[in-house]
Amino acid sequence: MNEQAFFQNIARRLGREFPADAAASPAGVGLPAEEPERAFVGAPDFWTARQWGHRERLENFTLELGRLGGSARVYATLAALHGGLETLLQELSAPLVCGWGGEFIADMQLQNVFDSFAVVPWDDEPDMAEPFTRADVGVTGCDFAIADTGTVVLLNESGQGRLVSLLPTVHIVVLRASRIRTSMGEVWREIALRGLDPVHLPSTVIFISGPSRSSDIENDLTIGVHGPAAVHALIWDDVGLP
Repeated sequence: MNEQAFFQNIARRLGREFPADAAASPAGVGLPAEEPERAFVGAPDFWTARQWGHRERLENFTLELGRLGGSARVYATLAALHGGLETLLQELSAPLVCGWGGEFIADMQLQNVFDSFAVVPWDDEPDMAEPFTRADVGVTGCDFAIADTGTVVLLNESGQGRLVSLLPTVHIVVLRASRIRTSMGEVWREIALRGLDPVHLPSTVIFISGPSRSSDIENDLTIGVHGPAAVHALIWDDVGLP
């Protein structure tokens, strides 16, 4: 059965008429031969023009993440954030902790903390995945955060393996307040600019809005099925008051 006959069969079973111009469409599947005109592309101006100040972004991000079941703590200095991370890791008492490696450790000056808790860093080696399948806690950075929705955005590239944020039961996100944007549109624009140079285009982009949740089975809400059951954001206020 060829492609057109396949879709004709589907249309017949649905009691619908298969479009006469289907064969002329780009994909041959009943799509219009020409792309319809759109009044605008992307978000409308009134949405993209909305800008919050630093304090509004920080407060709204922590509020929205809390509503999603996560937690957020803000620290005035990087040293204070290190102390907060150490306290949290002590409270969790996890047998195995993994984390992003590479530039993330240097940028947030986490080497001493990682050494103290024997954190296994991601280093892009082909056989590195196995320890991360057993990790109880994953510590990552955050390329962007979205104040509107309490979402953290991770760009997976060298030293920033996605298994660190997906497999452990607890996900700890360490981020700078200067990385928080008002809306998702702002984040996509910045990612698109990076994509102009394929060398800087990440392998994946992950949006995380609180702990993993699913209602696939009998509509019962279950936490932690498809990802971490807890998400903690530790924020260094590297901007301060505007």
